Amino acid sequence: MSIKTRPSIYEYLDYKEYIINLASTYPKGGRGLFGKMAKALGVSSVLVSQIFKGAKDLQLDHAILLCKFFELNELETEYFVALLSKQRAGNKTLRDFYNQQIFQLQTRALNLKNHLPKKNEVSEESKTEFYSSWIYSAIRQSCALEEVKTIEDLQELYSLPPHILQEKVNFLIKNNLLVKNKEGLNLGIGSTYLSKESSLVHSHRKNWRLKAIDSFSNNNPEDLFFVAPMVISEDLAVKLRAKFVEMIKELYEEAPKAAPEVTCCLNIDFFRF
Repeated sequence: MSIKTRPSIYEYLDYKEYIINLASTYPKGGRGLFGKMAKALGVSSVLVSQIFKGAKDLQLDHAILLCKFFELNELETEYFVALLSKQRAGNKTLRDFYNQQIFQLQTRALNLKNHLPKKNEVSEESKTEFYSSWIYSAIRQSCALEEVKTIEDLQELYSLPPHILQEKVNFLIKNNLLVKNKEGLNLGIGSTYLSKESSLVHSHRKNWRLKAIDSFSNNNPEDLFFVAPMVISEDLAVKLRAKFVEMIKELYEEAPKAAPEVTCCLNIDFFRF
């Protein structure tokens, strides 16, 4: 079954909305698909229409068949069933239970990349040094720009003594995080992959948040800082987090494909207090 562009299920908190949008990506906008869905579920097309265009809900045993029909993977199937179970919940306590499950599944979806094979990963000792300061990452990313290829170029950006910059660059080259060729300094093939359990994650986040604080006084019109303590519904809180998760996943997928033109840092703080 050929699908043009499958929407990410983790953006959705309503299983009906997801199926309707998923169906629309099929040829001819999904025309005739409800009939095929009904056949796969062993029910009438009228019932399928009443479910996805009306107030009725799927039965849980039909949910698994529908996930199989749409070729959802195991985690997507778990998420779909959680959305349906939340919809069918008879009280707030049960809905809150499934909201928490949905939250956990979104987190697992975001962290799937952490389970992929990690090639050319630097040593733990080198990671400790790399994440001791924001400057290592800043230098590395800057060298992806066409106009930054030498120590002198880096000095204009970061106003550090040449011998300090050279020391940092030597470290990055030694760990394959930078390479020096006839064009000058460029990104290397080394990886500083961190799992969310690593104690270095805290240093990494703190370093760049402190750097963000330093940027407050720059008054750069292209910067964006937003703080909004708020009281919102549980559903909206889960939905916002899902959108952030999907945005981060999209960023990791699209950034390597784009031309390196500007250096930026994205910090997102979204927490309960």
